[in-house]
Amino acid sequence: MAVNVDIYKYLYNYTKDRLSEYGEEIGYSQELFLLSTETEENAVDLLKIRDFENRDFMAAAYITLLQRVPDDKAYAVWEDKFEEEKSEFQKKVIKTIINSNEFRIKGMRIKNNYTEAVSSNDSDAAAMAAPTLSPALANMRKGRLFKIYSKFPYGVRVRLRKIFGVDK
Repeated sequence: MAVNVDIYKYLYNYTKDRLSEYGEEIGYSQELFLLSTETEENAVDLLKIRDFENRDFMAAAYITLLQRVPDDKAYAVWEDKFEEEKSEFQKKVIKTIINSNEFRIKGMRIKNNYTEAVSSNDSDAAAMAAPTLSPALANMRKGRLFKIYSKFPYGVRVRLRKIFGVDK
């Protein structure tokens, strides 16, 4: 069942407004957030992010492949490379991410890897590294609100839990 994009736009704007009340920022554009909502579960089509300029491409790669926003450290690592030629920059970002332990644990599949960056990760290793869910948690994850909530990158989910008083 397809969810109306307007719901995600509303959630983004609501969250942005609430965070600004606390002096916080989401850290990425609505366009990048909407892109993350279009991502299939455990699969990413790289063709959907290739048209972004280098800085936004890096953020889109983190959001779609790692399911989180890039932190300050990630920006610091890539900052001096933002001016590189677009295709080379994209290849470096994708190769770095898909060869990371974090990516392996996520168990994401990549579609249309136009960058030709090759992962040292194979699908069996990713399946073994992926955490298994308890039956109770698996049932909870089937709820509609949780599905919407889970589309937000990790940093936003942490802030939402804090705002709504469900932070651990």
